[in-house]
Amino acid sequence: MGEKQQEQREARSLAPKRSIRLIGVSLTAVLVAILTALVVLLWSATHALPPVRISYQGSTNEPAAPFAWGLFRLENDLNESIHTAGGVFERWDGQHWLQGAGTYAANFGGEREFAKCMATNVQTALPRKPGRYRLAFRYWPKSGQTPRFFLSGRNRVLQYLIRKDILPVTTGSGRPIFPGYYAIEPGKAVVAFSEAIEVPAVAERERKVFK
Repeated sequence: MGEKQQEQREARSLAPKRSIRLIGVSLTAVLVAILTALVVLLWSATHALPPVRISYQGSTNEPAAPFAWGLFRLENDLNESIHTAGGVFERWDGQHWLQGAGTYAANFGGEREFAKCMATNVQTALPRKPGRYRLAFRYWPKSGQTPRFFLSGRNRVLQYLIRKDILPVTTGSGRPIFPGYYAIEPGKAVVAFSEAIEVPAVAERERKVFK
C-alpha cells in the first residue's frame, strides 16, 4: 500500500508539469504559425505588382537642348483610365528621397488621360543637375475611387510598416527593395515610383562669340 500511495503522489505531482509543458508547446506552435503567416503576407505584398507602374527606359540627348530627355513606360492594368499632370523627380541625398526647393517637375504634356489596360511610352525632361533620382508619378483613377488592390489587408499592413519605418523601401544606395513601390496620398491620389535613375551631366553647348 505504501508503494502505491507513493506512486499516486508522484503521478499527481507530475500532472501540473505535463500541463505546463503542453501549454508551452501549444503557445510555441501558435507563435510559429503567426510568424509564418506574417512572413507569407509580407512576401506576397512586396512581390505583388500594383496595377499602375512607371519604369525608366533610358535617355536621349538633343544638341540644341540643355537637358536630356527621359523615356518612361507607363503601364495601366486598371479597368478604367487614369488622369495625371505628371509628377516630380525626388533626389537621393545618400539616406533619403527628398522633395523641396529646386525639385524638378516631370511633365508629360500637361493634364493627360491614359486608357485602361494599356502600356504607353512617355517622355519628359530629366533634371539638369546630375545625380540619383526617382520619378514620383501621381495619378487619379477616373472613377475617383481608390483601386481595390490598395485596399486589401496585405497592402494596408505593408503601408503601415512603411509609415512606421519598420520596413524599408530602398537599400542604402536608394535602390528599391521590391518592384512597383507606391504610396497613397490624401485626396485619393496614388503615387507610383520608378526605380533609381542615374542622371548624367549634360555638356553645355559651345557659345560662339562674334567680334
